[in-house]
Amino acid sequence: MIKLGTDIIEVIRIKNSIEKYGEKFLKKVFSEREIEYCKKFKYSDERFAGKFAAKEATQKALMAKMPDTTFPLNQIEIQNDDFGRPVIYLTGELEKYNQKYRLEVSVSHIKEIATATTILVEK
Repeated sequence: MIKLGTDIIEVIRIKNSIEKYGEKFLKKVFSEREIEYCKKFKYSDERFAGKFAAKEATQKALMAKMPDTTFPLNQIEIQNDDFGRPVIYLTGELEKYNQKYRLEVSVSHIKEIATATTILVEK
């Protein structure tokens, strides 16, 4: 079985949330590794927005399979491999799904917009 999730977000929405709520927002949505990674870049708002879109797309793909389950954004971690490709890691209470599903994600972002699509495949 294959499920799909996609998301698009304006970068300014993430930038405004970071400016308004600071670390409280970042820690509610992103892991420490994600925060550290994004802050390395000059245009970190684009990176945060890309990861946010990937988390939302992943959440949608998971909810398509399990509609009555909650998938907290901070337990969906989007890391980058050595080539910069995004990789999804489910952590915390969601870690149990790593054994059952494979999740693939594609992320794109520009100055104004970030988008992501996640595909969930049963192993």
